[in-house]
Amino acid sequence: MKSISKLFLVGPLLGLIAVGAIGLCFVFWSGSIPLAKNGHDEHAYPDHSQGEGHAEPGEDAAKGPHNGRLLSDGDLKVEITIFERGVPPEFRVYAFENGKPIAPDDLKMLVKLTRLGGLVEEFSFAKEADYLMSDKTVYEPHSFDVEIVALHKEHSHTWKYSAYESRITLTPKQIQEAGIEILSASPAKISSILRLPGEITLNGDTLGHIVPRVGGVVREVFCKLGNHVKTGDKLAILESRELADAKAADLAASARLELGRLNLQRVQTLFDKKIAPEEELLKARQTLAESEIEHTTAEAKLHALGQTEAEVQASHTDKDVNYARYELRAPFEGTIIERHISLGELVTPESDVFVLADLSTAWVDLTVYQRDVPSVRIGQKVVIKPGAEIPSAETHISYVSSVVSEETRAAFARAVLPNPDGRWRPGTFITGEIIIEATDAHVVIPSDALVTLNGETAVFIHDQSIFEPRFVVTGKSDAASVEIAEGLRPGDQYVARGAFILKAELGKSEAKHEH
Repeated sequence: MKSISKLFLVGPLLGLIAVGAIGLCFVFWSGSIPLAKNGHDEHAYPDHSQGEGHAEPGEDAAKGPHNGRLLSDGDLKVEITIFERGVPPEFRVYAFENGKPIAPDDLKMLVKLTRLGGLVEEFSFAKEADYLMSDKTVYEPHSFDVEIVALHKEHSHTWKYSAYESRITLTPKQIQEAGIEILSASPAKISSILRLPGEITLNGDTLGHIVPRVGGVVREVFCKLGNHVKTGDKLAILESRELADAKAADLAASARLELGRLNLQRVQTLFDKKIAPEEELLKARQTLAESEIEHTTAEAKLHALGQTEAEVQASHTDKDVNYARYELRAPFEGTIIERHISLGELVTPESDVFVLADLSTAWVDLTVYQRDVPSVRIGQKVVIKPGAEIPSAETHISYVSSVVSEETRAAFARAVLPNPDGRWRPGTFITGEIIIEATDAHVVIPSDALVTLNGETAVFIHDQSIFEPRFVVTGKSDAASVEIAEGLRPGDQYVARGAFILKAELGKSEAKHEH
């Protein structure tokens, strides 16, 4: 043993401390991914011990009275345990000299743990009851290389060993066959996302309630529910007495107009020959003007009843035309979403016989809670997520209500969503994600890289051929990425795709912990 009292006082020894974990756990695989042999098992693991003292890992390692790992160096024995009953995992150290307990004040301890990927944690210790307790938590998994430095009676004692658990070893071929993608953790921008519940609704600007302009009896119906129609397509035919009366009035007015013109020509000729008085000429002109007004009024009424100019002229030239026939036509292209008409039914100008909708676009109505109203503005990009197997879509906020509902204490925002293939069905509940701001983050990874192990969030770390979960603390997230606030450093190799395959294989194995 060597005297290092001066070294201990100066402090450089802190750099030698190994952050540790004592539990040794080995994972055996029986899953779909054949694991490469590493030559180790739970009873035969290579001895990584160095320095004056050492401890054999695994079940072959000596155990102390507290069931911890017993490290020996001459007359000094140190038992180190990871205690986690009712408290977060912590190191507890008990010391003995010549078989007798040593007061915690008489021993100084430093521990350094080196995890997969080169992450180093250092622990110092303070007296607690009859043992020394570490100054921070020993996070799972308890898998690392351990370096321990102890100072007792101005003599230093060092130990090194390895304690591994939850590790998976794969060959490059196995990694490729499993579709595992490995990336380096790096900084990136992360967006703050406001998630709002919403619903797909019909676009009210392209929705039409079709009503006949005349009353009548339904003689033919050409459309069924769900039919797609084009502008001008016939929807139904009615037999209307009102339309027949209007056409008859137009024919009579047209005939009187023609007679008025002929009469004016006759009187004009007589007047020119000084046979008819001027008074008769003026009367003929007045009669013609009145006939023109009557004819114009009759035709205007027909147009108001939905008759085209061609249909009006046909009633004058086609003697076989059915004056009572009224054709109900589509005012624009769309889909019949409601039908309230049947053969033989008497309908009126108040009857809502069809509802026609242009489904090439849809409205997205989002509920904006009172606290979020200041964050939602016209023009913001919003990602619409319907769930299930329907892909997400992007659009922009086109309207934000100016008032908050007294009943729900919420406003609503609206976006118009292109729907050329009809996949956005009105009535579907969705979630709208609005990007509020984008900020720089120290480490950002894909959301798919995260897995849940024992109720905690983890990422699989990769180093050469070895994979191991590392528990992390997440921060902000957006549609596809998540910020890692703790647990990953820039440059760390992690599994970006295929983490769930490793998790499944890990779940098949039997983990053995020795603390």
